[in-house]
Amino acid sequence: MELESSAFSALSCRAFTERLAAKQPVPGGGGAAAMAGALAAALGSMAGHYTEGKKKYAAYEAELTEMLAQLEEIRARLLDAIEADAAAFAPLSRAYSIPKDDPGRDAALEQATEAAALPPLTMMREAGRIVPLLVRMASFGNRMMVSDIGCGLILAAAALRCAALNVLINTAAMGEGGGAGTGGGCAAAGLCAGRTGGSRPDSEGDPHVVRTGRRSWNGKRMRGFRRESARERDRNSR
Repeated sequence: MELESSAFSALSCRAFTERLAAKQPVPGGGGAAAMAGALAAALGSMAGHYTEGKKKYAAYEAELTEMLAQLEEIRARLLDAIEADAAAFAPLSRAYSIPKDDPGRDAALEQATEAAALPPLTMMREAGRIVPLLVRMASFGNRMMVSDIGCGLILAAAALRCAALNVLINTAAMGEGGGAGTGGGCAAAGLCAGRTGGSRPDSEGDPHVVRTGRRSWNGKRMRGFRRESARERDRNSR
């Protein structure tokens, strides 16, 4: 199944949200997470532009120039991640459509799920880079931009947690009877998500359980959730 992206990141805000709301598999949560991160970086850049060139902040001009360059780079990478996340879905959908008795199905599924986890990992990395930049910006930047910087921090945290959830689901679906291993996938995803403060590996009882808020997810439950999600999206796209 071929999916048309039409460069989601180049769409207007209205058009992007209409595509997001449509009965089609992409863009989805991953694309929304990347967009939230890009908005966070953009708010940081705005705050920086309202700070640069002013005598009051002249002592920080060189540092500010470097910070603005980093924020522009991050924003570009997150916008690219919207397209990468959408592109990763088609191979995953094809892998789930392989007959269960096909000997190559497990390998194809594992390869596709690994690939599907890469874009949200990029989102996590880039969103994580935004946070210290905005915290630093708040310490010396234009006082009129404090609320914008705060909104940027909240958006960056949301992008990080949303991307972590996608990694959690994808890695929990990996390795059923294969090389990755359910426990390793869940533990790695739990560690990534735990850095956002929203999830943590469970230290008591089953080591394969990851707790998110009040809900607990084990490897079997997450694999089933991921399969049903992919199948439903595949059906909806037809």
